[in-house]
Amino acid sequence: MKTRKYKYVSGTDAGDFFQVVFYDNDTDETPYLLIGNQFEFPNDNKVYFESDEEEIIGNYIVEQANLSHDTLTIKLKKEKPDTIIISINEVIGDHKKAYKVLKIMVPNLKRIKQTC
Repeated sequence: MKTRKYKYVSGTDAGDFFQVVFYDNDTDETPYLLIGNQFEFPNDNKVYFESDEEEIIGNYIVEQANLSHDTLTIKLKKEKPDTIIISINEVIGDHKKAYKVLKIMVPNLKRIKQTC
């Protein structure tokens, strides 16, 4: 299980290509997580993950994804199952656009509403 915290998020949709990027700043040496997908060619429902951490890089089926007010949790189906937890309560960026793009790439993304 990996818990990550980023400062920024951006979402992009261009034709058949979609991506959401979490990052700390605009330099190449920053921690980042890119979640991407293209729908032009069949991909067996896999989503592409790229990161500064090599063990995350690859195409995986997302078994489960949950979004709450402060956390995005993604469970990946891979040889050694992995869960990525992203703290998003202080992330700067277009959250609505990022959620929309993420929901297209990961249809089983569930939004968990906070109850008080």
